[in-house]
Amino acid sequence: DDGKPRYRALAAAIEERIRDGRMPVGSRLPPQRNLSYDLDVTIGTVGRAYELLVQRGLVRGEIGRGTFVLDPAATESRLGIFLNEHEPATIDLSANNPVPTAAGEELRMLMIDLLNSQGIDRLLANYPPAAGWLAARRQAGQWLAHLGVNRPAEQIVMTGGAQGGLAAAVAALTRPGDGLLLESLAYPRFMSLARTFGLRPEGVAIDGRGLVPEALDAACSQGRGRVVIFSPNMNNPTTALMDEDRRRSISRIAEKHDLLMIEDDVYGPLVERKPAPVAELAPERTIYITSLSKFLAPGQRLGAIAAPARLVPVISQRYADLALGAPALAVELLSFAQSSGLLGRAERFQRDAIARRQQLVRSALPHGRIMSGPEALHVWLEMPPGLDADELCLGLAGEGIRIAASREFSTTPERPAAVRISIGGSINDDALV
Repeated sequence: DDGKPRYRALAAAIEERIRDGRMPVGSRLPPQRNLSYDLDVTIGTVGRAYELLVQRGLVRGEIGRGTFVLDPAATESRLGIFLNEHEPATIDLSANNPVPTAAGEELRMLMIDLLNSQGIDRLLANYPPAAGWLAARRQAGQWLAHLGVNRPAEQIVMTGGAQGGLAAAVAALTRPGDGLLLESLAYPRFMSLARTFGLRPEGVAIDGRGLVPEALDAACSQGRGRVVIFSPNMNNPTTALMDEDRRRSISRIAEKHDLLMIEDDVYGPLVERKPAPVAELAPERTIYITSLSKFLAPGQRLGAIAAPARLVPVISQRYADLALGAPALAVELLSFAQSSGLLGRAERFQRDAIARRQQLVRSALPHGRIMSGPEALHVWLEMPPGLDADELCLGLAGEGIRIAASREFSTTPERPAAVRISIGGSINDDALV
């Protein structure tokens, strides 16, 4: 064991066999499931190894047929010294970036105004308090109220994006060895957080309305975790939107089991008509987290946490331990964007752009196998019988197109045969379809 991640070690072993001729040009690699069983590794490990080999130009995935060895000499000159940096995807549909809109130009002008404003030198010359400057937290309170969460500034913590806020909340509420309850299909970085903090990720069943109350009740009764992370406004990847009755049921179960809830609402700004946040139904046991990333500027790392008063000090301290504080320019930009009305316009721009792209994609994809809402930044496409999601992703990667298979999102051994296709980002509408 040389310390390499397993998928890299597997890719290196296969590459060695290709280069020394033990796996000749044109030969078919074993199906991913078979190899994962034979080697006693996860299918995700095999999938990542195969994808790395595609990136290196050593194999090619063919949809419905499998993965085949290419001539390494034929690709050597093309890859050259940039082998480790090679990125074949010319169309990346794997990341949920917002659609570039007219809000981008407004944002650029606001940033110029911000940099020319009085007091900017003083702002940049000081570390912020752990939770952020009180004036900024008041400004964030107005933004959160627009999203349905009403909290005083003292219960708000400024963060560098939602991910930093999630990390601080998880660090504050758990101890190594604890279970962390997650939706059975969830944002992959939730699993990463669990591993980072030495937690056991525990998948809880979902359906078309989000978390299944009976499954959550059972998980709590079995002592599988004291904290749950979930996304009521658009599960990632299924796009399930939790209705009000389901939110109330989840809140009652949390009360019954003294469960703490982390409500991830990064997609909330995209959903125009939505029930009240769980944070309003169970304010004393919900940590609400959102950010600007899905409708304005993911590169401007800014988010906010609304938490029960008793938890604000420990969450603030954990965030300070991780990052010292939210980026000063991004925090100040929130004030400028809110007072100018840009936040509201950016939400509307994004919703309109997404609705247009959803129509385009739905017209191009097979009917009856799509799960998506008109305000979702991606579609969840279920595979027809006989088509494997991992093989599809691998085949498309060989064509320079990147999408995400269900294995990336699964928190349980069982997962559907499905892929997530993102429709945001800078790709133009014509290239999308």
